[in-house]
Amino acid sequence: MKKLFFLLLLLPFFEVFAQTSYDIDDFSFAGYSNNRLIYLNWDDQKHLYTAVLDDSFVIREFKINELENPETIWFIYDSIRLDHSLKSQITTIEINNNKREVLKGYRIGNSIGFAEDENLMVMSCKVAESSILTVYNITEDSLYFLPIIGQKPTIRNGYVYFSAEHICKRYSSYIDDIYRVKIDDWNNPELIIQNADKNWSVLPNSNIIYADILEDKNNRVLFDSETKTYATTSYFGSPTIVKYQGDFYYQMKQFGKPIFLKVIKYDEEYPIADTRNLCPKEKRILVNLPNSQKRFENSFITEDLLYEAPSSELQKLTKGQLRKLRNAFFARQGYQFSSEDLQEFFGQFDWYHEMVERNQFYELSNDQVVISPQDKKRVELIMEVEQGK
Repeated sequence: MKKLFFLLLLLPFFEVFAQTSYDIDDFSFAGYSNNRLIYLNWDDQKHLYTAVLDDSFVIREFKINELENPETIWFIYDSIRLDHSLKSQITTIEINNNKREVLKGYRIGNSIGFAEDENLMVMSCKVAESSILTVYNITEDSLYFLPIIGQKPTIRNGYVYFSAEHICKRYSSYIDDIYRVKIDDWNNPELIIQNADKNWSVLPNSNIIYADILEDKNNRVLFDSETKTYATTSYFGSPTIVKYQGDFYYQMKQFGKPIFLKVIKYDEEYPIADTRNLCPKEKRILVNLPNSQKRFENSFITEDLLYEAPSSELQKLTKGQLRKLRNAFFARQGYQFSSEDLQEFFGQFDWYHEMVERNQFYELSNDQVVISPQDKKRVELIMEVEQGK
């Protein structure tokens, strides 16, 4: 994929305010402009704020920038600006002063995953009682929903990391599970950490997650996504990681103190296996499952038929088999079929009932069931063969 080269957006500076003039909880990191850290202030939505750091990496003051409609800015990266209106639920993107609408009718979360090398943005959109991950391809000017429930997307090393609720029927409230999914392999989200606090982050240029895991004597851990093992740490990190002067830092907020940046530390070894005794399977509602856990065992449907078989091979199937084959993609996402034959066929698989239960929990209708772009292409091909029978 080609890289998109950005022009720097120069924001004119106006008044200067000491950080102590405001509650630090009112400030939210929004992105970068001209290698400077840009913040929103929820008590003053008429301006953007550029952080001014001292030699100790403490933000001592902010320079106010005048920019059109800053109250709708969700993310800014030099010449890229993403705006979202909570009132109209319209999301627009502006690149080099060229503005276009990318999404309408959905409220998006305030965490945006951005990969400059891939020219991708990943957002979470409110759908019924869930949040669905959505990808916007900047180069192609295309947006598509993913068959993934999740929030707080972060892109690292070709993966999108995100969180979703750890739903246990014996809990009075829900914490998070942390997943990752490889870009363009959207059907196979991978569960990394269960039962984690919402304040997690993925360390730069790595597969290491900083998180607070519950039911552990020392809650703070550095978790290796590859080995599923971790190291405990007494070092406080942050859910927000920023880049400043070419290096990455935790952005730290402590009550009564200015915002400051803190060096990120890695461990050399992650020796502890995650053996926590968590929610029993019968009490869980599973949110995201990979295709490897949604097999059509003891049936004619195989992964090869679903994804590899050419038209000539599909022609060998009966019209009824083709109908089941194309509906298999929707069954994997919990679609509730009205016809008895499809109910009976897909009802033989335990995972199907789990996905239906998930959709019912989130009040997702059949119209809100999403399949991946890859699956859509296969559905179209199978339907074409089916209609020719």
